[in-house]
Amino acid sequence: MQFNLFQLDMLAVGKGYQCLAALDFVAAREHFARVLAVLPEHHDAGQGMVDAGFWEELLAKAAEQTGEEAPVFLWERISIFPFVEAAWGHDLRKSLLRRLLTMLDDWPDFYRPPDLCRGYLYLQLGEYRAVATALRRLLARQPENGRLWGYLGDALWSGRQGGAAEAYARALLTAPHQVAADKLHNAELAELIREHGPEMAPVQGFLAGLLPLPELPKNQPRSPAAQICELLRRAEQARHAGDHEQTITARRHLRELAPETLRDYLTWLKNN
Repeated sequence: MQFNLFQLDMLAVGKGYQCLAALDFVAAREHFARVLAVLPEHHDAGQGMVDAGFWEELLAKAAEQTGEEAPVFLWERISIFPFVEAAWGHDLRKSLLRRLLTMLDDWPDFYRPPDLCRGYLYLQLGEYRAVATALRRLLARQPENGRLWGYLGDALWSGRQGGAAEAYARALLTAPHQVAADKLHNAELAELIREHGPEMAPVQGFLAGLLPLPELPKNQPRSPAAQICELLRRAEQARHAGDHEQTITARRHLRELAPETLRDYLTWLKNN
């Protein structure tokens, strides 16, 4: 009898959580009920029954919301729910994110700061090419959104696609404090940001060989760090072109704006 109960525990509860992760709430409750009928105090079956009822009711409430409030309602609940670390917990969250993506089909450019958009949901699902497509579409309309540039960098870096470093640099030069540094997929860059701060990260990132020096749109406001990077970019361009006069001019302006960075840059040149 103990062996049979053990099998019931393992199989029925496991199937129940598989059904819950697939959002099949009726089947999930049936499996959990079989266990509870024999073992009324069974913790996992009881919790599964509670979670099935919670998400079934919540999805019904989300469906009752009008317009764009529906995805916002669901996203807020997903964001605070304590999903377990087990495989079924990850699968349940993914199923809910896919349901949320379906809700956003009518609004491909939907964005509710700081994170609710199709690109970020795809990033959570690990679908990196879809992330890049969705975020580039949003960034064409919001080129000064550093947070979205950072997520694009994550997608390109994790998906082994080109352009990740450029996206990260653009994020940090555009709006450094918007970048979700604690979530970055690139651990080396995240550590550099923690060490030097988001504002100086693009400068130090270039000297460390992690980031390029992209040319920013001419109408974009220039932070002090962005001005430093622009002077470094001009100095490097002139140096590679063999333009001694422009090289000296750029370095002189860099000394006036940020003498410590000029010192670091000259040290970098000696070592490269």
